[in-house]
Amino acid sequence: MLDLHPNLIAITFVSFISLIYILNKLLYTPLLNFMDTRDLSIENDIKNASKNINDINNVQNEINDNLNEAKQEADKLKQEANKKAKEEQDKKLQALREELDSNYSQFTADLEKEKEKFRQDILSKSPILKEKFNQKFSSNRI
Repeated sequence: MLDLHPNLIAITFVSFISLIYILNKLLYTPLLNFMDTRDLSIENDIKNASKNINDINNVQNEINDNLNEAKQEADKLKQEANKKAKEEQDKKLQALREELDSNYSQFTADLEKEKEKFRQDILSKSPILKEKFNQKFSSNRI
């Protein structure tokens, strides 16, 4: 039947243990170290990605805040410019009104002078006009 040789069993056992030791040193340990390093690298990458996402969100919030501030400042400048333009327009309009009032006052004063002059002229010529008027009507009656 089967013969068992203790020497062969011992050599096979020693060879098996040696092979396990060599494989452990040359293959399994470096492979496990590589896998552990890879797991740590993946974990660090995930942490960095989370940090980058937080940084991006912070920067985006800062950008939005800056844009809102710029919009508010632009609105404020626009309102100030509109206010200044309106004030200038009101000043010009007021100056024109004052000029028109002055011109109107001067015109009415000149008109009153002309009216008085015309009245005086008519009154001074009224005897001549009465005479001509009487002549005209008297010649028409005849």
